[in-house]
Amino acid sequence: MEDFAFEAWNVWLIVSVFCFIAEMFVPGFYLAIFGIGAFASFMTAYYGEFNLLMQVLVFVVVSIVFWFFFRPIVLRYLTKSSENKTSNVDAMIGRKCKVISAISADEPGRVKLGSELWTAHVEEGSEPVKEGETVEVIKVEGAKLLVKKHS
Repeated sequence: MEDFAFEAWNVWLIVSVFCFIAEMFVPGFYLAIFGIGAFASFMTAYYGEFNLLMQVLVFVVVSIVFWFFFRPIVLRYLTKSSENKTSNVDAMIGRKCKVISAISADEPGRVKLGSELWTAHVEEGSEPVKEGETVEVIKVEGAKLLVKKHS
């Protein structure tokens, strides 16, 4: 029975697969770049049968090229979808809602925001808001909204 010996292409393939798997746990597209470089070296070793120095050179050059040219494009694409999107409480600020019960500086009232009823109050010194008027959410304070009269 022959002894199993690792050839260079085996090592490059294992390094490549390891980098791609590890990329799932490390955000930022760092390890995938090295995985691409290792895969290029695997191809060089398996099909070209170049020496180890040439394989390492391919790894370095491909990794550098992908790092500076391909990585920024991928990161721009991945982060584009999450930019300028607000959610949860931040998404409420600036929205218009209808007053269900009158609101004054002394007494909080109720507003309907979307399909939910909220307790709302106006800033000190602001004029009262009557039932049926439209207000704008300025701030969310726990389970209460700070609103101002919509002009």
